[in-house]
Parts: sequence; C-alpha cells; structure tokens
Amino acid sequence: MGDDIKMRFSIINEPLLEIFKDFGNEFALQLLDKYMTHTKGLTQRLEFAFDQQEFQEIRAIARELKSSSNDLGFFKFSKRCATIERAIAKGSIHELPFLVVNVIEEAKLLEMSLCEIKSVVSGRSNSSAS
Repeated sequence: MGDDIKMRFSIINEPLLEIFKDFGNEFALQLLDKYMTHTKGLTQRLEFAFDQQEFQEIRAIARELKSSSNDLGFFKFSKRCATIERAIAKGSIHELPFLVVNVIEEAKLLEMSLCEIKSVVSGRSNSSAS
C-alpha cells in the first residue's frame, strides 16, 4: 500500500499498514472483510440491546467492538466504544442514547472508508496483475 493511499485515507494507521506490508494485499483485504462483517453484526446487536435496555449486553458488545477495532488500529472508533463501557460502569445510563447512536454512525462511516480503501487497493492489485 503506497504512501499516496495512506495520505488519502485518514483512517489508515501503522497497525493496518503493517498488516498490508507483512501479509500482502489479499490477506489484508480478507481481514478487512471479516472485520467489516463482524462489526456490522455487532452494531446491529448493539442497536437491539439498546432498544431492549440490556445494559450488560451493551457493555459486552462495546468491549468486543473496542478490542477488535483497537487490534487493527482504528483507535478513534475503539475509544468511542470504550466510552459506552465507561458510562455503563459508572451507571451513567442517561448518556447511552447519544453514545450508542454515535458508535453506530461511526461504524457506518468506518465501513464506507474501508470499502473505498478495498476498492482502491483491489484496483491497484488488478492493474498490476495485467
């Protein structure tokens, strides 16, 4: 993955770059696919748990989102998920509507960015194979 792509996408960070460098584009793109599928499922579960007011489930989902996002270096999103965990731990349930909506919206933006990255990287891989 070139520096021009890194400059174009603000979500690209060192952990993600290392995956592309160490394992190659194909593996990294598969990993991003799995991350996006996993994150989408978790955010749907988060929304349902919030609707049901299942606070411990919300906390567990937020923890899982935080961890998987942090592992790939999506630190901003990971921190947003951590705020949900902290709010529940402190008993600040009144903060959850804003925080949950914020995480769900951020997940959608992250997915859009990752789809664009995949498209650019796949396009480069296909053109270099020709």
